[in-house]
Amino acid sequence: MFKHQQTQIFIETPYRNMGFVETTVNVLSPDMLFCIAADLTLPTEYVRTLAVRDWRKEQVPDLHKHPAVFLVGR
Repeated sequence: MFKHQQTQIFIETPYRNMGFVETTVNVLSPDMLFCIAADLTLPTEYVRTLAVRDWRKEQVPDLHKHPAVFLVGR
């Protein structure tokens, strides 16, 4: 997947964000970086990047029906 060391960018339908995050965090390798960027340009903007191992311990904010972009890289 990362043969060329490129970050992969995903956009999901907002009502499926929480399922996408849950699946992604459970499937990816623990050393991968995963970024959640939601509500960009709004007062409620949220941008956070952690290793997948740390996301597994982190409380993910409620992203249901919020526009979000997800990034995966090494």
